[in-house]
Amino acid sequence: MSKKRGISTVIATVLILLITVSAIGLLASIIVPFTKDKLESSTECVTLIDSLKFDTDSAYNCVSANNTYYLSIKGNYDKSLNLSSFAILFSNQNTSKKITVADNSNASEFFMLSGSSQLTIPKSGEIRSYKLIQQNTFDAIELYPLAASGRICDKSDTLSLGVCIS
Repeated sequence: MSKKRGISTVIATVLILLITVSAIGLLASIIVPFTKDKLESSTECVTLIDSLKFDTDSAYNCVSANNTYYLSIKGNYDKSLNLSSFAILFSNQNTSKKITVADNSNASEFFMLSGSSQLTIPKSGEIRSYKLIQQNTFDAIELYPLAASGRICDKSDTLSLGVCIS
């Protein structure tokens, strides 16, 4: 009679536990960094919600007879947030024009109300006024904050322009 012996149940249980712990450690080392990176990129726009708004109390939200668009934007964000840029989308049924505004940037046909071509973004609590000289007639203007990564966040405001009173 042969005396073959298997491993004891204690050894088998310990081996199964070691394999399980090793598998969990391996999966955690892959999943945790992946999830962390995805969460950071998906939440970068949350802090920018309502960070910029059109100043609807301003007289500078209008369009003149020669298609010069005037608009005022108010910064409404925590001072610790370093908002570096935003995009404005002018559109109608046939065409659109996107302008990206960052501190000390320039955009053709888009200026500070003072006439300066060097653009600045409003800091928290500040209002900045801009003008766009354009041949096209636009009926919708939308404002989009940009995350530090360059990602365009959800629309923060929309503006309907009236005719400027001379």
